[in-house]
Amino acid sequence: MPPAEAVQPKLDILKTEEGEITLLRIEGVVDEGFAAEELAQRVRAVVILDLSRIRRITSFGIRQWMDFLRAMHQRDVKAYAIDCTPRVIDNANLVVGFMQSVQILSFQAPYLCDDCGADQARLMDMVAHRDEIHGRNPKPAPCESCGGTMRFSDDPETYFSYLSRQTPSRIPEEVAAFLARNLDHEIAATPRRTKVQKTVVGARTLVQISGDVDETFPASKVVEGLEGEVVFDVIGVRRVPTAGRKLWRQLIAESRSLVERLWICGMPASLLGDLDVAEDLVTPADVVTLSLPYRCGRCATVLRREIDMDAFHDLLRFASAPDLECTECKGTTKCAAEDSVLVRASGLSQPMAPKEVRDLVAEARLRAEQERPQLQSALAPAAPAASGTVAPPVARASSGGAPTRLVGLGLVALLAAGGATTAALLWTRRGGEGPSRGGVTEQPTTESSHPQAPEWRDKKTYHDGDYLYAVADSSLAGDKTLAFTEAQAAAHDLIADYVGTSIRDAGWSEIVAPLFLGHRRNYLQQLERALISGDGGEIERVRGEVRKRQQRVAANLAWSSAHVAAPDPADFYWERTRTAAGDRYRVWARVRISKSALTRLAEHYASSAVGLGATVLSVFPSAGWRGDLTGGVIVSKLESSSMLRHLGVRVGDLILSIQGRRVRDAADYRRVAEQEVAYVATTGGQLKVITKRGDAPELVHQLNVPKMQRARAGTRGGGSSGGHERGERPAVNLWDEDPNK
Repeated sequence: MPPAEAVQPKLDILKTEEGEITLLRIEGVVDEGFAAEELAQRVRAVVILDLSRIRRITSFGIRQWMDFLRAMHQRDVKAYAIDCTPRVIDNANLVVGFMQSVQILSFQAPYLCDDCGADQARLMDMVAHRDEIHGRNPKPAPCESCGGTMRFSDDPETYFSYLSRQTPSRIPEEVAAFLARNLDHEIAATPRRTKVQKTVVGARTLVQISGDVDETFPASKVVEGLEGEVVFDVIGVRRVPTAGRKLWRQLIAESRSLVERLWICGMPASLLGDLDVAEDLVTPADVVTLSLPYRCGRCATVLRREIDMDAFHDLLRFASAPDLECTECKGTTKCAAEDSVLVRASGLSQPMAPKEVRDLVAEARLRAEQERPQLQSALAPAAPAASGTVAPPVARASSGGAPTRLVGLGLVALLAAGGATTAALLWTRRGGEGPSRGGVTEQPTTESSHPQAPEWRDKKTYHDGDYLYAVADSSLAGDKTLAFTEAQAAAHDLIADYVGTSIRDAGWSEIVAPLFLGHRRNYLQQLERALISGDGGEIERVRGEVRKRQQRVAANLAWSSAHVAAPDPADFYWERTRTAAGDRYRVWARVRISKSALTRLAEHYASSAVGLGATVLSVFPSAGWRGDLTGGVIVSKLESSSMLRHLGVRVGDLILSIQGRRVRDAADYRRVAEQEVAYVATTGGQLKVITKRGDAPELVHQLNVPKMQRARAGTRGGGSSGGHERGERPAVNLWDEDPNK
């Protein structure tokens, strides 16, 4: 049985609020832990329940669910449900009062393809498909996998029993507009049109974009008349499908040629995931804020929070995000964005945007909220919501009123003095002469973060109890933020190096280690020779190369170890020194990792996997010393019958992606290979594999995958359903059944 329950929380609740509307996206297993009463008291006058990701509802979960609906009904809350899964519909049919006082707007209907045997869900709308629902006669539909014909795979009399008794009614215009603005979901008569609004304030123009940037996006009209400084607020954009990327690039390219500076605020995780940082953004420095999902470990709520690139750039550049305070229960929330989103965010530069840019966006959002029509409700006005505003790392979230809470539409003011991410540091004065570093003679230290230098400052790697500590320092830098980044990256490089030396597998030492060992040793030796020579120009050149490669290693380590055992956040100590060239900062960073975590990382990087006739090992984070490698696997063995071998792939080659999906490590390679081969085999076709050999350009290989013959509909793939014919229900408690078994 797949360990799904062990690797992810049982239940997530993503909460979005705007005006008098609360959206709750419920994902996972609804059981006795569902906080019914507490959640019911924290919603507004209208609730939209997105039930598209409910995997299972236990017997005790049914009780909690009905208590939740009952508590909302007592407060006279109007509730709507969208995208209900078959699990939800089954319970609505079997349990009296399961969807009491809830108007279902749309639901998933189970379908089976006659041609390829694929099980798929068809989204049905209570208004658009009224005749099919009330006649209990669902029509055939095209298969998304093979283009064949899908047919309803359950008993229509039973499945549509509850749905056909619900009278469809027109939903309020404000609810339909909310769904169109904020959900990747389409209700009848509520198209997801792109909305663009321009506001000119002084020398700046604010362009607010919401909806889908698709083939209908009016790029030329948006660009027309732009000049001066322009701010794009894209927090309302849901996605940029393939058809819209050309228009997005046109928008960016034409805007860039007309304006002095272009800023992008509110970049949502979904949009960042759809775009290529290098090709689709203006320059990496133009993104001011990111809108990322955060999960609370205490109340299980997932909130969308807007993160300022200037304030948290040090963390984001290593594919990490800050922990924030939950605006619901004051617990600790952690970023829930996918690794791929954080990796893309790590490629963004610090924008150094002026405060006026943030103020312009915040004021426009506030005006939009005040001008938006409010729903009529018998409820007393809801209590002011937390703004979602995030303070710097040591500060607490503010609790003032919010203009619009999507959640966190109030602009996240993450600015500490000077943009530094380590606030509340102590300022002291110290004396004494400093040594010469990088050809610059240090004068007495004038200020530092601690009254006395910590005892770990001059160490490198050492053990203390059950932890390994790595300490590294920066060069003298005029920018304190850059010094923090350099020191932290160097400390993470030491951690990666320690993990590599602890791997004793002969195959790993023979195939993976040569990717980086020589390069790392060469650059560090160059730096040592430059420091001895005292040549300031050569020192700066080599140090720049070392700094760049250590930052790659740190980003690789953060990305590839996050799901296994990542190092703990760093401790810092800094000193400010006055030199002939002005004030300079030197920062020390200390990173720790437990012994058990080190063991898990060594086992993770040394483990192999098999797929497409090849045995592979994960690319180690220290490969960043060689080049800009993020993830991927290295071929350690090829079967004689492997198609990869016949296409010219050799032992030692890197496999970077399969069918356009980047491969993170060996386990990911096996999983992606199996999924993509199975998908292509439904119709037959070619599988694209991208490899790299040494410093040569990437190579694209096309593997022919024959069509797999599968059993016809009626038995769900030759009996995989346990002998039950289509439409027949097994004699078990449906809401206790685990879909992963």
